[in-house]
Amino acid sequence: MYILHFVVGSSLQSRQVGRRRPISKYVLNGAIQTHQYDVHVTDANVFDYIRNNIDDISHHLEEAIRTRGCIEWYAMMDVAFQRTTVDGDVQRTTARFRTQPEMLSNASDVSTESMIAQFSSAIENFNKRGSNWLIERILDFCITLGHYRPAVASPCVSSRPHTKKVTVPDVQVTQSRTELSSSFVPTPPKIATTKAIVNVYNHGDTLCFLWSILAAKHPATHHPSRIQHYRPHLHELVTSDLIFSLPVCDIPKFENAQADISVNVCGYKDGKLIPLYVTPHRHRNLYVNLLLLKNYHYVLIRHLSRLVARRNKHDGRSFVCPFCINCFSGKNALLKHMPNCHV
Repeated sequence: MYILHFVVGSSLQSRQVGRRRPISKYVLNGAIQTHQYDVHVTDANVFDYIRNNIDDISHHLEEAIRTRGCIEWYAMMDVAFQRTTVDGDVQRTTARFRTQPEMLSNASDVSTESMIAQFSSAIENFNKRGSNWLIERILDFCITLGHYRPAVASPCVSSRPHTKKVTVPDVQVTQSRTELSSSFVPTPPKIATTKAIVNVYNHGDTLCFLWSILAAKHPATHHPSRIQHYRPHLHELVTSDLIFSLPVCDIPKFENAQADISVNVCGYKDGKLIPLYVTPHRHRNLYVNLLLLKNYHYVLIRHLSRLVARRNKHDGRSFVCPFCINCFSGKNALLKHMPNCHV
């Protein structure tokens, strides 16, 4: 539930102090919204800060629910800590904490106490790993909203669309009967240049999620975007009671039906990956990282590091945690981090 950014021995002078204007970002045609909130240099109490901002948080959630019907959201907070060593030296570090993603269809269901409890628990766990850290101040606070289309039969929507059975080949898969006859979306040029993804050309169906899973399970060495590589393996996936194109909030159902597959889903904007769904299944044989384009087309992320290559100043290869999307300069550092990643 936290990401560590150690800056021991440095100061916080590079951080902007005082109040700033709240910022709202809309990416993937509004499918993902990030709302940042005012932080003052004197804000150091998590309980008071959330209490003081809960009305604005609820307002943004209510607006999103009113336009989309159902959302998944989480809150994220950057906190600065300091401690004094036995030698009298002052050490500083920062850490990022995030609440668990939560499905929401009614803003009145937002629990202030639950949010505070999650942040408090995460900060307590952080202190267990490095004792005597004291909160110096809150550096940043934001919420991220993931929006879903009712047309793809999210379980949060009461009405269920008409469906049709599609055989591909000798395997029946249920697709939503909507105006969307194909979910295929061409790869945006900025992403294509990274050569980080496999975008399976699924003209004529809405099974992009399944083709992307199979592209990870059975990687093709030549022309990986061609669907014929994966058709013979479709029977390997359990898809009963699922409707495609698959909404993000139905991915847990897919994971529960599989024995050895875990799935993470991200959105992408200007070199920044935004987690939409983080799997709770950390010990399965196959990790699949997917990128969601235009809120309904899934593509396989084959190289996480290439998608975040422009995000940091490190010139060499980046090693990226598939759960918190934090970058590491070495593979050993990543392997050491992953068992302790609590996002």
